[in-house]
Amino acid sequence: MLLVKNQKTSNFVIGRYAALKRCISLTLGFIILKQSVMNWTFDETFHRRIIFSNIPISGTFKIPGIFQMGLGKNTWPEYQVGVYKMPPIVLEYDSSCYNDYEKLGFIKDDDFKKLQEAFRHLDFQKEILALLSLIGNANFFVVKAYSLEKGELGDNYFSPEFSLIEGQKEIEINDSHFFKEQNVYGDKVAFPKKAEIFFKNYFTLNPIHLRRFRMSLALYYNSIDIQENSPSMSYIALISAIENLVDLEGEINGFKAEVCAECTQKRYKLTRRFKDFMIRYCSLTTPEFTRYLGKAYSKRSSVAHLGRLFYMDFANTEIDYQGVKELNQLKKYVRIALYNWIIRGPNIS
Repeated sequence: MLLVKNQKTSNFVIGRYAALKRCISLTLGFIILKQSVMNWTFDETFHRRIIFSNIPISGTFKIPGIFQMGLGKNTWPEYQVGVYKMPPIVLEYDSSCYNDYEKLGFIKDDDFKKLQEAFRHLDFQKEILALLSLIGNANFFVVKAYSLEKGELGDNYFSPEFSLIEGQKEIEINDSHFFKEQNVYGDKVAFPKKAEIFFKNYFTLNPIHLRRFRMSLALYYNSIDIQENSPSMSYIALISAIENLVDLEGEINGFKAEVCAECTQKRYKLTRRFKDFMIRYCSLTTPEFTRYLGKAYSKRSSVAHLGRLFYMDFANTEIDYQGVKELNQLKKYVRIALYNWIIRGPNIS
């Protein structure tokens, strides 16, 4: 009995000792990192990064003073997924253009606030990728595992000037891609004719409108990311991207929910307001489109409240063509509505 007691005591002591060692190790690591941060300088605002798109780009695209992208060197390795090979794209951006109106303020240490600020440009990078994915006919993303040899991106990494490879033609500009629900083999990245107006309007949004649109943008971009593994949640995210702006316009215009005389519950007219928003910003007033919007919102409700998932959520042995069509169709209209919301501005009555 004494042996067992001593064994338990021994295990307890060893466990406490191991925990103490981990605590000391973390504390020392924190002190060392903090000391390193104090010696760093974070004045650079020009950044260069390798990104990819699910269909090829044909040249360069530039929003003066904010960012530009173009094809990487043909000697750089491609990113391969199955049989698909995606050539690297160079993205250069100026993080001083990032309108960071909102911070959580969890970090109180001044030195680590410097560290936080140093990496805030990655938030801007993600925002650019989301915006490009919204207005273009491709999904733009980074691959963390992809890397180049040191110096491959250029010796002067933080350059005060954009320095893409010269001689590339510009990416195609047309509006037709907005009405395509799915890319086909041979398609290349295209952007709309008012792309520059879109970015100009976006980067001059007031803080309230920017904060809410960022939420819709994140919902749209996340819907792309989760589409393969959870199409039902992707569908809900797309609807929510619109609901967020519907709610914002309601706040701007002083919307007040009606109270039901029988049950005293508030009526927010969500379906009606969703339809009105989509009709306004998609510029489609046909009865067919109105009926489609009603079905789309009902589909969202059946998934969210009744758990009626897309077949694709739980079955991989058969292609759910109807589900793919529904998801791509909704994605198309949401893209058009979000794009036009920035081009025209919010509806203020």
